[in-house]
Amino acid sequence: MCQHATGFRKLLTFLCKITLPYNLVMERKFTLLLLVVIPLFVAMIFFWTPKAKWPGGEDKIVLKTGETLKGFILTETESALTFQKVDGERVMINSEDISHIYRNPLGLIQKIFYFHVPLAWSMLLAFFFTFLFSVIYLKRRKPIYDAYAVASAEVGVVTATLAVISGSLWAKPAWGTYWLWDPRLTTMLILWFTFVGYLILRGFVEEENLRARLSALVAILGFIDIPLVYLSAHLWRSIHPVVISSKKGVTIDPKMRITLFLGFLLFSLFVWILIKIRVRIELIRNEIEKHLEESL
Repeated sequence: MCQHATGFRKLLTFLCKITLPYNLVMERKFTLLLLVVIPLFVAMIFFWTPKAKWPGGEDKIVLKTGETLKGFILTETESALTFQKVDGERVMINSEDISHIYRNPLGLIQKIFYFHVPLAWSMLLAFFFTFLFSVIYLKRRKPIYDAYAVASAEVGVVTATLAVISGSLWAKPAWGTYWLWDPRLTTMLILWFTFVGYLILRGFVEEENLRARLSALVAILGFIDIPLVYLSAHLWRSIHPVVISSKKGVTIDPKMRITLFLGFLLFSLFVWILIKIRVRIELIRNEIEKHLEESL
């Protein structure tokens, strides 16, 4: 009878997961976000943002005076070019005044920037929710908080995976390789493994209260790595670009800044909608499990 119960739980978990796409489609907020807002966001990325590169990958012009300018070449003719500095200032430079031009190799792949950074933000936000609801669960011991914690962890793992993939696609033309053991990449990989382990642990422990307590402890320990992910590029020697700095602020073009922060907003909303739907499914799953245990 115990084997039948275990098999039913696995089937129940599978059914809960495949109902997530259906719930997403039926969620009006998600449908509005998917069909209206996200296409507008993508249009902004490709048609409104300037020919700009990730900081650290700008075009460089070396003048005959020895001065080096960093920024983006906007227009170019045989006699002169229009150059936009990293601070947004646009200048005309005569060709005869230029010693060397170093062009950024990224091209269209740079547009990944507008997805990679919000995805990384969404990952940190989701894992913060996992930590927060885990602490609340340990204090109040209510299943609703455990449901929010596991839902946030699942969303966090998905966004973390997408952030790693998008970052690797950007890194290949920028660094010449898909992966480097850079401090930020390494700390992020550790974070990913921690919360994948969190989800695996939940699959092995059947008793509801014990499962919730153990996974809450893992989430709290895993949260220690989140500040390290952000600070790693500042604390250690890292080649990972720093877009948002406590000293310099946001070091990108104003149009890029607007688009980036819109991405933060949209991805945060998307994460919260996913978490709410996943919580709804998790609560239904818990109720069915209780009825199963009572019947057995």
